[in-house]
Amino acid sequence: MAKEREGEKDGNKEMKQKKEVELEKSTVAVPQKSKKKTEQKSDQREQKEEQKQTELSSPAVSGAKEGASATKIPDEKKASTNEKGASKSQKETTEKKGEEKKSEVVSETIYTISLAAAYRTKPCYKRTNKAIKFLLSFLKRHTKSENVHISPSLNSYIWKRGARRPPRRLQIKAVKDAEGRVTAELL
Repeated sequence: MAKEREGEKDGNKEMKQKKEVELEKSTVAVPQKSKKKTEQKSDQREQKEEQKQTELSSPAVSGAKEGASATKIPDEKKASTNEKGASKSQKETTEKKGEEKKSEVVSETIYTISLAAAYRTKPCYKRTNKAIKFLLSFLKRHTKSENVHISPSLNSYIWKRGARRPPRRLQIKAVKDAEGRVTAELL
C-alpha cells in the first residue's frame, strides 16, 4: 500500500510538471502586441492628416492632381479677383449669406408650453416624437406661419432624456422674421 501511494504521488508530480511545461509553451507561443489597436488607428489618422497638410502646403501642387497639367489663369480672370485673391462671385455669395443671417425680426414672443399631452396620448417610447410634433403644431397655430423651425439647442434639450421622458414644460422664444419664418429657441 505504501508503494502504491508513492506511485500515485509520483504520477501527480509528473502530471503537474506536464501542465507547467504546457503553460510555459502557451505563454511563449503567444506574441505580445506592442500597441493597442486604438493607438495604431490614431497613429494612422495622424499620418494621413500630416500627408494632407503637406500636399496642401507644397507650392509645386496648385490644386492639380498627379499626372494632370496645371492650368494657367487667363489675364481677364486675374483682373476680376480682389486683393485677397477671392473672385467677385465668391464675395457676392458671402454677402448674400450675411444678408440671410441678418434678416429683419418682425416679432419675438416668449411661450411656456406644457408637453403633458405627449405623456397622455402616446405610448412611452413615442413620447418625445409626439412632443416635437405638438411643439410644431403649437407654434404654427400661435404664430400663424407654416414655416416653423426648431433650433438645434432646443431639439437637443427635448431629446436629452431620451425618447421616453421629454420635459413636461418648456419656455421658448419664438422669433418671426420678415419672410414669415419662425425659429423656436430655448429660453
